[in-house]
Amino acid sequence: MKAHHPRIFFDRDTTLKYETNSWSRRLLNFFLIPLLNLLPGSLRGLARKTHRSAGGIIDKATSHEALEILYRDGEPHKTKGWLQAFFFNLWFTTNNPKAVRNRLRLVTRELSAELRKRFSDGKSVKILSIASGSARAVVDSLKLTQQETLPCSVFFLDKNPKALEYSKAFAKESALPSNYTFSWAEDTASNFPHHADAPDIVEMVGLLDYFSDEKVKELLALIREKLAPGGVLITANIRNNLERPFLTNFVGWRMVYREPEDFYELARAAGFRDDDLRVMVEPMGIHFVLVARK
Repeated sequence: MKAHHPRIFFDRDTTLKYETNSWSRRLLNFFLIPLLNLLPGSLRGLARKTHRSAGGIIDKATSHEALEILYRDGEPHKTKGWLQAFFFNLWFTTNNPKAVRNRLRLVTRELSAELRKRFSDGKSVKILSIASGSARAVVDSLKLTQQETLPCSVFFLDKNPKALEYSKAFAKESALPSNYTFSWAEDTASNFPHHADAPDIVEMVGLLDYFSDEKVKELLALIREKLAPGGVLITANIRNNLERPFLTNFVGWRMVYREPEDFYELARAAGFRDDDLRVMVEPMGIHFVLVARK
C-alpha cells in the first residue's frame, strides 16, 4: 500500500484463522509465480484436464460458481493420483485462492458484527445483497447471529438466474428461523432501488472489480442515497498482485485492480465522510473490504 492512511489497515484478527504463506511456501512462490505468469492462454484447454475443480474455475471464471469452488477449497476428495494432487495444490494453494477465502472470512465477520449490534439494540434488519452470487457471506453471517424474535428481511439481487437459484437452495438448506424472510430478483445492480427500500445493510462483494471508476462512484453514491439512516455498506475490491498475469492471461479472469487508497477516494467522492469509512486488507494483501456508514 501507499503511505500510511489512518483508516486503511491490514486486518490481523487471529480468530478468523486467515490463510497465509509459510516461509517455505514463500520460497516456492519466488520460483513458481513467474513460471505461472508465463503460461499462455492457448494451454487453457490442457489445464482443464489437470483437475475437475480447475476445469470448473476456468469454465466459470468471474461467476459465482467459480467463487464457490474457491470458497470450498476445491474438491480434494475428487483428486486421484499424485499428478492430480500436484495440480490441485497448484490451483488452490496459490496466493489468490487463499486471498478470496480470506475475503469471505472478513466480510462474514463484518456482516455478523453489524447484525449482532442491531439485534442487541432490539432493531429489525433489512439486508440487500447486490450481485449476490451464491449468497454465502450473507447466509453464513445470518447463521452465526440467528435469533427468533426480531424481523430480518433479506433481498438478493443478481442478473444471473443461476446464481439466484443457487442462493435460494443455499438459504433453504441453512434452515434459518421463520422470522427471517428472503426475496430474490433478477436485475442489474443499478436497478436495486426498484426492489429494496431503505436497506439497513448493503452487501456488495465481487462486483466492483469489473466496473470503471466512474461506474463505481455512481453506484456508491446511489447506495448511500438509498441506505436507511445509520445504514452500512460492505463492499470490496482486488489489488494488483504478483499473480495478476496468470489470472488475466491464462485463467481468463479479467478484473479492475485498485489500491485501497484509490477506492477510499471513490467512496469519498460518492458522498461518504472520512469518519464513516474503514478499509481492511486481508493478510495476503490481495483483497480489501470497505465498510461505509451513512
